[in-house]
Formats: sequence, C-alpha cells, structure tokens
Amino acid sequence: MVKIALVLAVAIAIGAVAAAAVLAGRGAGGALVQLARATSTALAWGAGILIAVPASLQALREDGKSGVRALLIARGASRGVYARARVGGLAIVLAAVVGGGTLVAGGAAVLLASRAGVARGALEGLVASLVYAAAFALVLAPMSLAAFGARPPARGYARFLAILVLPLIFEPWLSGFVPPGWGELLSIPSALDALRASLPPDGFDGARFARAALVLAAFAVLCFALVLGEIAALDARGGGNGTDGDDEVRA
Repeated sequence: MVKIALVLAVAIAIGAVAAAAVLAGRGAGGALVQLARATSTALAWGAGILIAVPASLQALREDGKSGVRALLIARGASRGVYARARVGGLAIVLAAVVGGGTLVAGGAAVLLASRAGVARGALEGLVASLVYAAAFALVLAPMSLAAFGARPPARGYARFLAILVLPLIFEPWLSGFVPPGWGELLSIPSALDALRASLPPDGFDGARFARAALVLAAFAVLCFALVLGEIAALDARGGGNGTDGDDEVRA
C-alpha cells in the first residue's frame, strides 16, 4: 500500500504540473490559483491515507515484539518520548508526501502564471495548501496510530472509519446545535477545509482560522492521549516490551 501511495503521489504531482501548463496556456487564471488546493486534497485523502494506515497497523505491538520498546526503556526513554517519536515520525512522512506534491504543483502554477495577480493568487493558494498539508499530517498521524497501532485490523478499520466518516454523515444535522461558525468543524475533513479556506487567496478570516486550529489541535491531543493509553495497556499486558502476556502466564 505504501508503494502504491508513493506512485499515486508522484502521478498526482505530475498530473498537476501538466494541468498547470494547460491552464496557463488557456489563460485560466482562476483555476490556476486553485490548483494547489485541489492537489493537496487529492494527495491527503489519496496517498496520505494509503501511507498512514499500513504504517500504523499493529505498529505499537510490533515495536514491543521486535524489542524497540525494550531498547528505549533500557536507555531511559519514557512512554511519552516513545509516543512522540512514533507519532512525529509518521507525521513527518505524511507532511513530506502531501506537502511535497503540493509544493511541486503550486510552484508550477506560480511559475507558469502569465499575470502578476494570478501568480500572487497561486502563491497564496500554495501557502494555504501547505498549511493544510501540515495540519493533515499532525492530525492523521496520532489518529491512525490510535486506531490501528495496537488493535486487530478489523477493529482498527471500524474505529478509523467511525471517527472519519460518521461525523461527515451527521454533520448537516448536528451543525444546527452548535454556535454559528462551529458547524463546519464537526468532522476532520471539514475542519481542515475550513482552516485552509480561512487563508488567502479566499481572504483572511482570523476567527475562522483560530476556531479550526483549536478544534484540530484538540483532536490531535486527544488522539495522542489515546496512543499513550494503548501503549500503557500493552505494557500492562507485557506486550509492549517484547514479551507476550500469555507466555508470561504459562511461564
């Protein structure tokens, strides 16, 4: 899946550059300004998901079985240090893939723009899309590890889809029960979209940006706490240090 994701990311980036050339030739400045946005969305929910899920499957449990956790414990690393390294490493990879492809597409749009106004708009769209890519990585990394890191794949997929999809389904009904401006923040995809839309070239909306950033940060912290809980549960069962709890009982 990771290899497929990387091929997909390269294909999306190449396609975006080709699209930039076509749009620039046709003088479609409005579409050129929005190219980085479309590319970042496609990379995040295409290649990003295909990387996050397999990278997280049983990752916490496998670190225990392979002795990684035991090595870190022997060197004095705390549970929090290990969790931050695990989550941070995945976030860096996701940011590199999504942000890197977005940078290529947005950079092509800026360089190929025939008018200064279009180039400025494309540059602003690129910056907003890079913020989107960074936020996506910081949220999806702990979320995927909380869902898949220590659980059987079937249960992990159920939790992952419930967190990601169910809020989207019920968002139209739930938005009427929250204060104005918060209804678009009831799901992760819409909160990420709101964060990006609060920045130029759509115009800067500081309050909208702050609300979206607050919701995404709170969700990331919650998922990180869930990762810590999964690690603690593995350690309590003896599965976080390279031993299996059932083997210890039999011994």
